[in-house]
Amino acid sequence: MGGHGSLCATLNGPAELVDAVALLVLYDPVLMRPLPPDQALVVALAEGARKRRTHFPSVAAARAAYRGRGVFKRWPDESLDAYLIDAFRPAGADASAGVRLTCEPHVEAAHFALRIDLLWSRLRHVRRPVVFVSGAESAHVPTDVLRDAAALVPGAGFVAVPRAEHCPQLEWPAESAALFDRAFRARAAGGAHADLHPAAAARHVVAHDRRDDAASPSVGLAAAAAAVAGAARGRL
Repeated sequence: MGGHGSLCATLNGPAELVDAVALLVLYDPVLMRPLPPDQALVVALAEGARKRRTHFPSVAAARAAYRGRGVFKRWPDESLDAYLIDAFRPAGADASAGVRLTCEPHVEAAHFALRIDLLWSRLRHVRRPVVFVSGAESAHVPTDVLRDAAALVPGAGFVAVPRAEHCPQLEWPAESAALFDRAFRARAAGGAHADLHPAAAARHVVAHDRRDDAASPSVGLAAAAAAVAGAARGRL
């Protein structure tokens, strides 16, 4: 819920906090339109959260259960291992008690019950630069929802990353980090970087499948990085 919370903070936070936000890059944020199909998806997400397994004998056991499955199925090992560092806490004083999820399922489910569709009517009032990065194959938030959201936020950018799901930055960490490093450097410099044009930036990326065609995640991430750089120059 980080993307949803970030938007809420820019709308409801104190002026000094909002003014400090130079740019929001939102990866597949959980936003929903006030429409029946979207609301049905919210209910499904909440139910799925409630059913999460909370306890494992060890972090290693959790890793074995997650690897290659569900939302984690496209995550490389380095992303999964980084996630597991904070995803679990000791279930008791003794290691034999195992580990529990840091975020309890009922807490995650409660976030979905907060009527996240209510934010939709306020998107027009967001006054900070925003880039929405959608996983084109996300089962959490349909791409058309985020495209519609970007159309409501003044000046927002929108990019769909091919063959990516809910966490493009974790499915393609090296590519994402390299591109966004250049994007934020361009933003700090306040000038245009030629290698942040999507076509040029893609040539700097070695995608996992070695493809730099229009259906490659590297091209989608390059476009997202170009949008981030453009946001600093007011050219979304």
